[in-house]
Amino acid sequence: MYESLQENQGFIDDAKARGLDVLVYHDRIKGFMLLAGHPGSIQVLGDILKDYEVLIETHRGAQ
Repeated sequence: MYESLQENQGFIDDAKARGLDVLVYHDRIKGFMLLAGHPGSIQVLGDILKDYEVLIETHRGAQ
């Protein structure tokens, strides 16, 4: 992500103007990531990230 809210909004607006979807993901190590892509790809990536989060939480619970 960019340092300023204005830059982040510009990224989102540009992506939307090109027909792309945007995904914001918070990684515990790297911080926030702002991603843009084809709507179908962003949906698949979102689903993968949800599964990843469930796996991490399950692993933490087992320790």
